[in-house]
Amino acid sequence: MAKLEIEIQSRKMLKPSIPTPNHLRSLKLSWFDQVANRLYVPILLHYLPMSSCETSCDKLQTLWWRC
Repeated sequence: MAKLEIEIQSRKMLKPSIPTPNHLRSLKLSWFDQVANRLYVPILLHYLPMSSCETSCDKLQTLWWRC
């Protein structure tokens, strides 16, 4: 089996502009979520690159700061 190499392009810490309101801090589970089997499946999603990482990161950062 081929070994997959992962390279981290960049790391950024995003801080919310405002704290989460108290009424949104706890999540109420639906009936289905409460009775469903707890099955954890590891998953890795692959996306085709749209452009260089720097460009994508810059776009995300620009959009983030506009909010």
